[in-house]
Amino acid sequence: MNENLDLNQRLQQKLDRERLLVRDLTVRSYGKLERELEAITSTAIDTIKKDMQRQQLILTKIVGKFWLIPAGVGLSLILGIFFGGWGMTSYLSSQIESKQRTLDYLEEKIDSVATEIKQQQQTLEKIQESTAGITITQTDNGMFLTLPPGSTLNPGWQCQGKPCMKLE
Repeated sequence: MNENLDLNQRLQQKLDRERLLVRDLTVRSYGKLERELEAITSTAIDTIKKDMQRQQLILTKIVGKFWLIPAGVGLSLILGIFFGGWGMTSYLSSQIESKQRTLDYLEEKIDSVATEIKQQQQTLEKIQESTAGITITQTDNGMFLTLPPGSTLNPGWQCQGKPCMKLE
């Protein structure tokens, strides 16, 4: 039985040594695998960073070019609106000034015509006052004196030594 114990102990020791050896090999293998994975991961991360930087440069160039088009269109629109408004304002103000000059001229003409009409009315009133409503009428039968309505002819009067007719 002693021998069995001895054999058993030896086997146990051998198993322990092999376990330690396997564990040591496993730890070394895991360490080596870990270092290799870290290297692969580091390389992959570096590659991704470089690719991202390249893509960022490309995107920056693209965006750098594309903002010029909207900016140019916007600037063109602003300038078009500004100069169009300025042109329209200039045109309309010249039209207004022209219409105002025409209106001033017409108002002057109207004033002069109104003054002339007043003068003619005053002259007509003076003539009517001096003729007492008697008018001279020309017809196919000759020239006649027309008396105002409601007057009657009464001959036999003299005015300033000349024969005249009295209207009643």
